[in-house]
Amino acid sequence: MNSKYFTLLKEWCDALLTLQLDMPLKELSGGIICPACHMIHGRCADAIYPLLSVAKVTGEQKYIRAAQKLFNWTENNMSCENGAVKNDMQLPWQGITVFYATTLAEALLYHGHLLDAAIKERWAARLEKALSFLIPFIDTINTAINYRAAMCGLLALAAKLFQKEVYRKQAKFYADTMYPFLDQSGLLFGEAKQKAPVSAKGCLPVDIGYNVEESLPSLILYVKECNDQKMQQILNKVLETHLDFALPDGGWDNSFGIRSIKWTYWGSRTSDGCQTAFPDMADIDPRLGEMAERNFELYRRCTQNGLLYGGPMYCTANEPPCVHHTFCHAKAVAHLVDTNFTPPQSVALPFDSGNKIKYYPLMQVYLLRRGGFRATISANDAYHGANDYSSGGALTLLWHDSTGPIFAASAPDYRLTEPTNMQILRNNCCLCQTPRLEYTENNITYTNIRDKNAVINQEDPFTFTARGQFTDKEDNISCGYTITYHFKENDLTITCTAEKDCALWLPLIASSKETVLPDSTTVTVKKAQATISVSAPEFCLKPAELRTFNPIGGFQTYPAVIRIPKDLTCRITLTVTPFINI
Repeated sequence: MNSKYFTLLKEWCDALLTLQLDMPLKELSGGIICPACHMIHGRCADAIYPLLSVAKVTGEQKYIRAAQKLFNWTENNMSCENGAVKNDMQLPWQGITVFYATTLAEALLYHGHLLDAAIKERWAARLEKALSFLIPFIDTINTAINYRAAMCGLLALAAKLFQKEVYRKQAKFYADTMYPFLDQSGLLFGEAKQKAPVSAKGCLPVDIGYNVEESLPSLILYVKECNDQKMQQILNKVLETHLDFALPDGGWDNSFGIRSIKWTYWGSRTSDGCQTAFPDMADIDPRLGEMAERNFELYRRCTQNGLLYGGPMYCTANEPPCVHHTFCHAKAVAHLVDTNFTPPQSVALPFDSGNKIKYYPLMQVYLLRRGGFRATISANDAYHGANDYSSGGALTLLWHDSTGPIFAASAPDYRLTEPTNMQILRNNCCLCQTPRLEYTENNITYTNIRDKNAVINQEDPFTFTARGQFTDKEDNISCGYTITYHFKENDLTITCTAEKDCALWLPLIASSKETVLPDSTTVTVKKAQATISVSAPEFCLKPAELRTFNPIGGFQTYPAVIRIPKDLTCRITLTVTPFINI
């Protein structure tokens, strides 16, 4: 067993124990209180499986007792007579039953021997009751594809646990329904509604965060347990494609994803983690094990006081950690412990280096690598029902070898799409962090990042031009704009033209611990290994020294704002200057 995986898992579980309530009221006793949201999240029983994983290694009964308390709390508060469980007391969504059933199945399959016979029997009976509810239920709802994928993994576990062929057949049935959502390009779509229409540009709803942390791991689990060779061959291609979005520092690029409003730099807010199954495929493609390892190290860097924070700069922004992140992702780390995962010898990932460009028509997204830069440009118009992601030819991610992330997009507006699963900021005003053109007229704000009709043209190998029309939050359009991005080894030139006076917002990622030096024509950010300088004809606004913060991504930013006069072409240069070690 690799001790660092267990060390982090135990650290998380020990912190969860300090937050578990012990009181006479059955409605509260056993629940885990969230320090950010000041409530008991309905899915806190996801911690049952990781708690038993720690109990197996330590032999300590307190972890078993904590798992039993979580089961009892769920039965007393979340369970329904029909076998379902609710998402929360405030949100009666029952599809979440598939994830509760999965944690019970994992707990019983891998650690059932730790439980008293009567308790083990009770948990097994509860699991089968959940399965009886889920099998007809999933076919009646038009929901995101992750639920159908999760059924594949759950039923494969149930078949192994109960030795019932009927569950294996059901697992294959759901797996067969996944093929229409696996695109020839290697992308999995369906993270909105399964029957979401094809967009005007031919886009379909893809979310990298949910795919790598939930749907694909569930399908891998199914393949592993049911030996479905046809699905295996397709998944090999799909997993390879998704590695394009793996960042060198362990983050996942979901800056353009259909559910990017729940993006955290290390994954997605309420899913489980790529370690749930990526390591199981490392023998076929060592890069999958490599990314699981890098992502784990990012977990470690984002852990403070025993809890996983929702991004790299929550602590510096004085925002508390939502406990949802910890109890969900603890399952992924428990998998590393239980499978005795040994990371492969370090290997390169697709966009780690070199000069390359890749285009994804299904999302209208460009990925590129030039010199030290890695970038993502999006004109996605996939249907989701709300403006929960940035488009309009936006530079949704800019990353450099010497600095890490420079820009990381957020939704145009941060909204609680899942009020009980997303935290309200305690200390900060939540401003959009997507680089964008913007103006306000008659109290209405128009911007390029709401424009779903924008078109991106590749002018030469590393020059891209986006053209479109300013759009408000009601999808009303205004005048035109043009943005051109030209990438060199360590320089990015942004050229803008607009048919109205507007401003170019460049929210530069900069923690409050980092120095920012602004003047009338230049803003410089001092990083540990480099400086980032933005030069422009004139900065029209000098923000306060306090940084803005957005829980999407989990970054603090310094919003450099540049005036763009009507019909004049403005040229802005961003330069990264690495420090020279002597």
